Amino acid sequence: MSLLIPLQSIHIMMIRRYFITLILIFLISIQGNGQQYYDIIIHCDEHVTPEILLEKLNTNNTYETDLNHQIQKLSRSMNIWKLKINSNKSRLEFMSGLRKIPGIIAAQYDQKVLRRGEIIPSDVYFNQQWNIRNVGQIGGKIGADCKASFAWSLPWKKTTAFGDTIVVAVIDDMYDTTITEIDWFRNKWDVPNNGIDDDANGYIDDHYGWNTISDDGNIQVSSISNYHGSHVSGIIGAKGNNDTGIAGIHWGVKILPIVGANVGNVSDIIQAYNYVIEQKKMYLQSGGTKGAFIVATNSSFGLDNEFPTDQPIWCAMYDSMGKYGILSAAATTNALSDVDIMGDIPSTCASEFLIVVTSSNFEDQHTTRGYGKIAVDISAPGEGIFSSDPGKIFSAKSGTSFSSPHLAGAVSLLFSLTNSTFINKYTADMPTNILRIKEAIMSGVDTISALGIRNKSSGRLNLYKSGLKAMALNALVTVNNTTEQEELKIQINGSNILMEVPMNYSKVTIYDLTGRSILQQKLYSEIQNVISKENFRQGLYLFTFEGENNSKITKKIVF
Repeated sequence: MSLLIPLQSIHIMMIRRYFITLILIFLISIQGNGQQYYDIIIHCDEHVTPEILLEKLNTNNTYETDLNHQIQKLSRSMNIWKLKINSNKSRLEFMSGLRKIPGIIAAQYDQKVLRRGEIIPSDVYFNQQWNIRNVGQIGGKIGADCKASFAWSLPWKKTTAFGDTIVVAVIDDMYDTTITEIDWFRNKWDVPNNGIDDDANGYIDDHYGWNTISDDGNIQVSSISNYHGSHVSGIIGAKGNNDTGIAGIHWGVKILPIVGANVGNVSDIIQAYNYVIEQKKMYLQSGGTKGAFIVATNSSFGLDNEFPTDQPIWCAMYDSMGKYGILSAAATTNALSDVDIMGDIPSTCASEFLIVVTSSNFEDQHTTRGYGKIAVDISAPGEGIFSSDPGKIFSAKSGTSFSSPHLAGAVSLLFSLTNSTFINKYTADMPTNILRIKEAIMSGVDTISALGIRNKSSGRLNLYKSGLKAMALNALVTVNNTTEQEELKIQINGSNILMEVPMNYSKVTIYDLTGRSILQQKLYSEIQNVISKENFRQGLYLFTFEGENNSKITKKIVF
């Protein structure tokens, strides 16, 4: 049966011929060597029939001979079609030219759609990781997990939008750097074991990391008893979906190993944090040619029954790292005590750049660990956590030590979900914008009644919800003042967008869904402001209205 739609009038025929001629001119202009096929979806004016176009093009051997493989009707009522077109132009050039042709309302590439749901990796011990995906496999409550398997369905990566390799610094005991499940950070600017500070960062032979106790680059385990640092590192970033071992919170994120905890003194901890700061400073000062782009640290250690007045220098280090855009995840005490009353370091340190974590189990219950409605921020799985150990073996271990790395991994994972708009803002103001990541974590928790009096957030880490909140930062807009939002009116009138704004709102910035600013315009509260609708293609946009005292109102508009 023919796909041709009968012509109704000479007028329609002329429109079609005009449209076909324009498309032919466009397609001829892009033909040449190195052609490739593009599957595209086009929304046409009601009188345009793409099948006539394809029949014409088939006569010139531009397309495959079987017309049924070239065109698919997606919507008769809206005149939407799927076509296959070949070109020697780049994807960007090709689509840009196609969209300019009169008669095409909208055009886009056809592509695979990813299922928004769980990602179940192929790692052989993944079924032991109830903390990632709890289906009752070892008992407990189904769903009492950190929702990492759902978060992995989001468009995360191991770098920033500008290609900076994201690094998490772990301060702990010795590490087994032969564990291939973990992507260990290597200071490629330092030649190992040559006795020279090759990169002039003040540390000799820190190719593999740094040991603040021995004041050298020796971080390798000497016995199986030095399991702690390796276990923590695997929880944060073990490579996922590679048919072996386990899956970390942020698959393959670089782990910078620093020895200083569990076998060291407070002075070693301060030196370890200073090494983190020096590495981040060097990265920023060198434009990324040296140092490390560290966004999080993990501290699974501490001092029971101590307060900030006892450890003012230790506590101050978190603000010092925060100035360089670093959040620090820290484990509270393993003793069953209210640290608000009994004290704990670093739990009671007042820095807003610190995330204090206590342990929950596979029933979403608090365990026999520390807690505090003021000092402890959040709960995360910490009992029977399966991870990597020295000697390339795996085991389950318990304690707040293994809750904290869930948060360190969360910081790096959420950071990877941000786009170039956010990264530009982060570079300009690192303290403010790294706290946006913390807020995404804190506001994304699953509220659990059993944890309500145990931590500030009354909840347990939910990586998926927090990930969505991190992605919302890509437009960097905030919403406040419900009354003013109700006073702000936006109407679509023909080809114009009409806006009435409250007093003192002087500017609107319009973002597309990628977070890219596409238009700014000055506003006047005493008149009806007008923007031409011709500035926008079909889609969803965020209109951010800015007023005095940094007040903002955001509206979603769909064209």
